[in-house]
Amino acid sequence: MSQRPEIKKWVSLLAILGFTIFVVYLLFFTDLVEVAVIISGVDVPIYFLVFACILCVVVFNALAWKATLDNVSVRTTFKRVFSLVWVGAFLDCIIPGNWSGDIFVTYLLSRDEDVDIIKVAASVIVKDILELLVIISSLIVGMILLVLNYSIDAFILTAIGITMTFLALPLILIVYLSTNVSVTKRILQFLARLIARIKRKEPNHAFEQKLATQITNFHDVIMIIKKSQKA
Repeated sequence: MSQRPEIKKWVSLLAILGFTIFVVYLLFFTDLVEVAVIISGVDVPIYFLVFACILCVVVFNALAWKATLDNVSVRTTFKRVFSLVWVGAFLDCIIPGNWSGDIFVTYLLSRDEDVDIIKVAASVIVKDILELLVIISSLIVGMILLVLNYSIDAFILTAIGITMTFLALPLILIVYLSTNVSVTKRILQFLARLIARIKRKEPNHAFEQKLATQITNFHDVIMIIKKSQKA
């Protein structure tokens, strides 16, 4: 059973403030007549098709994450996962970096009863790796089709190649750190001690030990998924 997290007062206040700013922006900085003209000329079937495609993306995203959660023994419902995918997509749209949504939905799902945050985090990482593989594969196929069918400027090809490289780097780093627990421990211990030194405090060995244990547990979950061909 999932427990609906309590909505804090500051969340409601921020929502009201954000809506107020949005309304003020529309009234004072937007030509509403022009907006109305543009909306009246919208091709409704095309936009309905776009909405249907987005809905399909969210459904398959939720199915992929739900399957990954099942393989690491995190019991939840598809309805819960589906709603969290929407939450993550919303946060990714308003906060740059494309990681805020994953962090927030991991936290929300970990608040549910009998849910291990380590397993949830590992499932999110695996889902992100699969998504990034699909994106890179799509870019490669698209680049090949462009080269075969059009005369593309070398500058554009270089820009696409650089984009693919930057997309691949996080994937390589995530896979490396997820499968090499000793390296990950050393990096995080270094960061913990660096933060302690900046704050002029003694290293918290209990915290470092807890961090090492969580990293080991995370690595174990990743290995479970890696060894399971069905997963």
